[in-house]
Amino acid sequence: MCADTDGDGVPDLTDLDDDNDGILDAYESPECYYSASDATSNATVKVSTPLASTVNSVAVVAGADMPTMHNGTISTVTSENHVFPASALTSTNTVIYNVAYPLPVGLTQMVVNTNTPNWGTGYFAVLEGSTDNVSYATLSTPLDISNNTGTLTANQKVWNVTLNTSDLYRYYRIRVSTKPAGNSVAFTNFEVTGIINMATYIPSANPKLTCASDTDGDGLLNHS
Repeated sequence: MCADTDGDGVPDLTDLDDDNDGILDAYESPECYYSASDATSNATVKVSTPLASTVNSVAVVAGADMPTMHNGTISTVTSENHVFPASALTSTNTVIYNVAYPLPVGLTQMVVNTNTPNWGTGYFAVLEGSTDNVSYATLSTPLDISNNTGTLTANQKVWNVTLNTSDLYRYYRIRVSTKPAGNSVAFTNFEVTGIINMATYIPSANPKLTCASDTDGDGLLNHS
């Protein structure tokens, strides 16, 4: 049986206020719960297939995190930037990036900071989300990746989440949705960033596995 500290019929695992004092658990014991910044800082950015891409002239390994693609660098740093060769985007099954979070989150946008305005004339890509990394739901309209769409910097590609906006996903991917007859060009990217939807993110619903938050030393966590 799961503990129900306050006896309100809601197990502590899903109770946002374990002790029923009117203060959400994450406010009483912030170190015991994942904040939105925790979720984004612990994200991984990968490619499911290498696509012959490189970082610092070293071939990218499929399924391996690329730390330099989520370290805050949004400018040309040869040793950190992700380079795709020409013709890398071969079909509508091509996934450009896979982004995974430690817990399910909702996004408002997925942003790729790039050094290359045009990744391929006539190419479009879509943002998708998944709870199991197998079945994916469409989250955006197809984006023309031959043009920049960002407003924060000159060179950005921004996928706005306009579909399934209230759903939470651990896995996101950017997939080619339209492949014209011509080949994609070589392009270089700096950073991949998901923008958390704060309207759907509830810290108290995302407990960490372990924590120590007992300010008064009574053997009970602050939120219990």
